[in-house]
Amino acid sequence: MAIGNTTQYGSRTALDQKFAPGFEDAVYRNNQLLGMTVNGKALFPESSIAPYGADYRWTLNSAGNTSAAIFTEGAAAGTPVAQTYVNLTATPVYFWAWVRLSGHVRDAIRNGGAKPGLNPAANEFVAGFADIADLMNTTFMGSTYGLTQIVDSANTVFGVDQSSAAYHAATETALGGVLTRAALTNISESSRDNDKGGNWSVALMAHNQITNYTNLTGEPAASNSSIRVELSTVGGGRLDLGPDPEAVSFQGRPLIGIGDFDDNTIVGLDTRQTRFGPNWALKTARYFETRAHNKAGDDDVYELSTARALVCHMVKYNWKLGTVTA
Repeated sequence: MAIGNTTQYGSRTALDQKFAPGFEDAVYRNNQLLGMTVNGKALFPESSIAPYGADYRWTLNSAGNTSAAIFTEGAAAGTPVAQTYVNLTATPVYFWAWVRLSGHVRDAIRNGGAKPGLNPAANEFVAGFADIADLMNTTFMGSTYGLTQIVDSANTVFGVDQSSAAYHAATETALGGVLTRAALTNISESSRDNDKGGNWSVALMAHNQITNYTNLTGEPAASNSSIRVELSTVGGGRLDLGPDPEAVSFQGRPLIGIGDFDDNTIVGLDTRQTRFGPNWALKTARYFETRAHNKAGDDDVYELSTARALVCHMVKYNWKLGTVTA
């Protein structure tokens, strides 16, 4: 008689299929941007859009009183001129996901059909909100509602055309080539000067640009390699030719690599306080919400949703390097 094996016994259903309880999540969901902290502080602190209604609005003093002048004794009275103001509007972006559970699925779960530690219906809600968070993060990095749209010199941002409003335009350079130390030095200087008055505190970029930055220390394969390394005296003086990508800075300010960020763009953000609070903020019109289910035949249908607006009160404080070689 042949020795019984797992195929034979399994085909007779004597061996049950057992699974470890729970599950591992192999889906990459990005929550790096909106959840980021720098020096212990949230980079984009969140608060309610209330009491501003549908949109968040604020006002900039865009031009001064041009009658300011030096005068001498006996001079004729000047012409009075007023300050100039402009109103800005940030409109929330609405995100949703849908969950539909059939009556058959409800019955199967109710009658013990779910794997241990994995209720597929419950996880649809948990993972659904995680999927929305991922979409929010990638959206607010991008060029339609996000960082690379706002930190610009020629877009229409919060209702104002930057190309005709220097007071609302970031310092921008289209590098058109590989990243250099000079490019970073120059744009840092320009964002402080030229009526900008910025003082950037963190730069965000794709991971490939962190690699490009660390490569500025030298090319190992080049005949004129000029790698500069620091020999640690801790733990026996280890030699490490690979700079830590999570401990990179320029002019004492952290450079942070983010997954899903534009490979060809680097933005420098000024996170100082303004009269309205932090310069950068996430204004929420609708926190994560599950709407009561609707019926569709024997099925239950749910809407998961939220609404947020990425806000920068003083755009001109920031800078952007564009068209940087990936």
